[in-house]
Amino acid sequence: MGIGIERSFENNDIYTIVFVTILLCLTAIKLKYPKKFHAMLTSVYSKAFFLDYENELKTNFSGFKILLFLVQNLVFSVFFTKVYQMKISEDRFQDWQLLRTVFLGLTVFIIAKHLISLVVANIFNFVELFKGFHIQKFTYLKLCSLVMLPLLWFMVYSDIVYKPFLMSLSIGVFILLMALTAVFVVFRNNKVIIENLFYFIVYLCTLEIVPILLIFKIAVDK
Repeated sequence: MGIGIERSFENNDIYTIVFVTILLCLTAIKLKYPKKFHAMLTSVYSKAFFLDYENELKTNFSGFKILLFLVQNLVFSVFFTKVYQMKISEDRFQDWQLLRTVFLGLTVFIIAKHLISLVVANIFNFVELFKGFHIQKFTYLKLCSLVMLPLLWFMVYSDIVYKPFLMSLSIGVFILLMALTAVFVVFRNNKVIIENLFYFIVYLCTLEIVPILLIFKIAVDK
């Protein structure tokens, strides 16, 4: 019994470090980019963020984007780590090892996917269409990670009795948020999509659906 309690505390240590890092990043964003951060938070119902910061959002690197990228990956890494441990595999890894692997894998995957997307967009000559999708998806995914953050906090630190319910709730919220992200992106680009339907289907199949299916298969097989 004593060993189990000690292990639980050890497991939570790494998550505490992650949550503190996320809060520090959000604090830095709030202090250094207050107007931009507020505009991003209202981007669900306002186009001001995309209009006012369009040029900067099209650049690959900026302090604002890097900090948000780090927050997003840390949040989703905690989520995927917990899902893997509780829903996919019964094997018990050290939390810090699994979390590190998930974080690095997710980061490499997103960067590689973005670079491959640019290559495909250039080959099929729909770079501007891709950049428009990317900017909006980038923004909405960051908002999704902020919504997931308090749920994950409760899931990590709650009593073990409530963890299955909180896990199921987190998975449901995650699926809902991803669906809403897709709906918002499609809705705000419906005219462009209709005019470039072939390129949109190519983008959707090769760069969105197939990579997710491959990752899921790899995770389940392991």
